Amino acid sequence: MRDRTIRWLYWFSTGLVVLVYLGGAAFYIFLHDMAVGMYENVLHYPAYLVWPLAILKIVGAVVILWRPSAMLADWAYASMFWHLVLAVSAHLAAGDPGWPPAAIT
Repeated sequence: MRDRTIRWLYWFSTGLVVLVYLGGAAFYIFLHDMAVGMYENVLHYPAYLVWPLAILKIVGAVVILWRPSAMLADWAYASMFWHLVLAVSAHLAAGDPGWPPAAIT
């Protein structure tokens, strides 16, 4: 592949990841009561986890776009990967049939 094509694919996929994470943070912030209800009633997690997760999703998206250092961006990508794996496992463990969106956001 040409360098320009690789660069375009990189920024396109990076943009999608950032949009998904910013969308998840917006859901946690603007529909806070719904997110808290999901955490408490469906997943049986404490409600205080919603705000830190919203903030960390925003921070991760900013770090990936800004790339202050390659190592920090790699840590942000790794954190997002483990967040998705643990989100899916939490929904599956709780018996929630709505786990596929957790694999994306």
